[in-house]
Amino acid sequence: MKKLLALILCAMLVIPSLALAVEYDPQNVKLDGTLPIVIDNSEMEALDIVVPQDALCVVDAAEMKSLKMLAEDTGVKINFIGIPKANFTEQVNLMLASRDLPDVFWGNIDYSVVTQYMDQDIFMPTEELIDKYCPIISDVINSNPEYAALTTYPDGHRYGFPTIIESYGLVLTQGPFLINKAWLDQLGLSVPTNLDEFKQVLIAFRDAGDLNGNGEADEIPYAVNFVDSNGYATNNSLFYLMSCFGETGTYGDWYPYTKIGEDKKVEFSVLDDAFRKVLNFYHELYEENLLDLDGFAGDGKYQYKLQQDVATIGVFATWAPSNDIPVKDVYNQYVALPRLTGPEGSMGSVNNRSEVQQPSGFLITTECKYPEIAAAIANYMSIPHIAPQINYGVIGDMFVVDENGVLRYPIDEEGHFILPEGYETFAEVRANNTPAKNVIILSEYFDTVVDYAWDAVDLLEFQKQNGKEAILAEGNPTPPVIMTVEEQAIYSQIRPQIENVVKNFMVSSVLDGSADANWESFEKQLKDAGLDQMMEVIQSAYDRYLVTYDAYAEMMK
Repeated sequence: MKKLLALILCAMLVIPSLALAVEYDPQNVKLDGTLPIVIDNSEMEALDIVVPQDALCVVDAAEMKSLKMLAEDTGVKINFIGIPKANFTEQVNLMLASRDLPDVFWGNIDYSVVTQYMDQDIFMPTEELIDKYCPIISDVINSNPEYAALTTYPDGHRYGFPTIIESYGLVLTQGPFLINKAWLDQLGLSVPTNLDEFKQVLIAFRDAGDLNGNGEADEIPYAVNFVDSNGYATNNSLFYLMSCFGETGTYGDWYPYTKIGEDKKVEFSVLDDAFRKVLNFYHELYEENLLDLDGFAGDGKYQYKLQQDVATIGVFATWAPSNDIPVKDVYNQYVALPRLTGPEGSMGSVNNRSEVQQPSGFLITTECKYPEIAAAIANYMSIPHIAPQINYGVIGDMFVVDENGVLRYPIDEEGHFILPEGYETFAEVRANNTPAKNVIILSEYFDTVVDYAWDAVDLLEFQKQNGKEAILAEGNPTPPVIMTVEEQAIYSQIRPQIENVVKNFMVSSVLDGSADANWESFEKQLKDAGLDQMMEVIQSAYDRYLVTYDAYAEMMK
């Protein structure tokens, strides 16, 4: 990134019957968000850009604050076409099938859709556009072999422009694992450091009586989200403790339960004996009446218990504490658990994710008459002061600018986001500012260009106190590698069956203590569900990724 702010792109784009002069200087970003892009567009047709619109968005797409800023800064004629998020995928699929294409699709289009149409002359390859017209994006990709490989499709091309948000590895480990320190203090107990102490603390929470002082017997020692797929990758804390029995747990949105072994072979981590042992441990907790039964319901009920006026849960894991626990007095009672030790290891789990959060947002179609202009817009969206405003919202709504020119979130004395006039929630502010993310935000930007996300500051700090650095050093997750159409067809058919087998075995084992007796049956059920075939296609995609990674690494030497 040393060259990033020194790069200057000055390109004359010649298109039949139309000359478009595009020039901009990434060093000359003004603090009000404007950027000098000069385009002689008197004869230019408007770019049609399809964007998703959240249900909370109450303005036309063109009136969304970040999109207005983009159009005004660049001077490009743009026709923003808003499609409700609720049926965005359906509408995009119809447009693709009928070839009724805009110039650009900007939104959360899964990579599998790109691979499906990869050889049908619908999406325009962008690697040459990136190298020629996107110095910021090119510099980031071409300095990191992981980013380069994860944005390369099986045919060797890139499509669209990636979303890369580093955030100090925020998404690479699970959300915070917290304990009620106020309850510990009432009982004269210290924060536990190992599994034995952890269990004894939970028993003390169970037996203590009215710890929250509301006159009701509503205290829950430990809440675990066992089966709810909404948030399943962030707050099933059973996987935190699996590594206490010898094997670091891995799951996440991409290729759950898999990991990369020392021989570069993809392995199914829940077949390790540590999974059986941790299920036995949780059965002990269940037998002692230490677990919240709503954690087995699959409807996320325990999350709502965090929003009450008094604390009702002793220990839990979540993703964003500042959002999930809105009552400040309740929030202040919780601290992060240290990295608990167990009989065969220490607590921790890694997610099968990457800071390449999307390999191909802002997809240019073959109908686009001005692909160079679209590429210049993609690069504009990743300029350091611009990217946060595209991702979250503009100065005035989402940010203020401090005396050093750093974009700051307006936060009150209690740590809450100060809503601009006319808005009732943070989500509403963001929904009316921007439709989707397609940006580059590097860790080095934080506190030099922009605040760290206000609702993730505590998240990251708690993760660190849970042992984030050591966990990342020990874990070996499966990266979100891109599959071919054929591989994806096999994987998408088998994965739900595999997940159901794992979840059902997990729940039944915790409830009735049958993990030992049913272990061989569990292995057979996985095999019958197609585990071997699923692992073969993940391995195939990973092997292809390794070849690409190694090639880029060699070029970057």
